[in-house]
Amino acid sequence: MGAKVGRNEESGWEVSVTDVDLTTEGKKVFEGKNVLSIYQMHKDIVFDYPAGVQPLGSTKPCKVQGMFVPRRVFTVQGHPEFTEEILVEILEVRHQEGVFGDEIYKEAMARVGRRHDGVMVGKRFIEFFLGKE
Repeated sequence: MGAKVGRNEESGWEVSVTDVDLTTEGKKVFEGKNVLSIYQMHKDIVFDYPAGVQPLGSTKPCKVQGMFVPRRVFTVQGHPEFTEEILVEILEVRHQEGVFGDEIYKEAMARVGRRHDGVMVGKRFIEFFLGKE
């Protein structure tokens, strides 16, 4: 799609349950919600939206949190497939291996059990694939 992708050296990691501020289109796609809570585990970002897509949301560290083109493209930066157990395992291993320092690890673990919208996002993906946008 032509967008620049790379490491977010400025903000670093975005991990655990994170609130994504939704755009007008994001609010339509995600059942009228203003904020989408979703598991994150990334340091890579898309720097800008490619031409022709509808932005879905943003966070301070990562302005491209999802994009949409009816019947063609539907993405989110986060991980709706993650569960608390999966994320705890990833956090613990990455902390033990030194990928995450104590500060990132403790902050992420404090949010790992928060309510999230992963199931609703998964439902929207299924509806998209079935043509029920």
